[in-house]
Amino acid sequence: MIPRRSCSGRTPRYLVPFDCTSPFIAPAAETLGYTWPTDPMEELAVPQYMMLYKGEATDMAEMSEEEQQAVLAKWGEWMQKVGPALSDLGAPFGPGTSLVDDGTAGTPNALTGYSIVEAKDMSAAQQLADGHPYLSEDKGDYAIDIFELMPVPM
Repeated sequence: MIPRRSCSGRTPRYLVPFDCTSPFIAPAAETLGYTWPTDPMEELAVPQYMMLYKGEATDMAEMSEEEQQAVLAKWGEWMQKVGPALSDLGAPFGPGTSLVDDGTAGTPNALTGYSIVEAKDMSAAQQLADGHPYLSEDKGDYAIDIFELMPVPM
């Protein structure tokens, strides 16, 4: 795996998997969907997308050893396919709550986890969900919502 680093030395919003100080990197970066900065001290901007997993997932503790291994194998295959575009594997969600602006408690959505991927656009992010283990049952019980993570305006 190629080490990730910031081009600016700061803690970046986006990390790049190569040394962006090389003058030979620009064409390859653009091909991969990276935006070449006008300021060479800025890191290359790669949009990040959060994949939110919706649906009532089965707790791994309720599965047999064989079922657990099968699930983990599916995740391993997907992670290998996505490769370095998977910037954060994420985590499963535990019990949740919903707070409403009128002070009442709402009902949280049936979200079960997340992952964060890097892609040049939403279409490319959607393509990264191809073969995702969360979408493997073909029954319509599970979905992945994908949102672009935007920078905080300063």
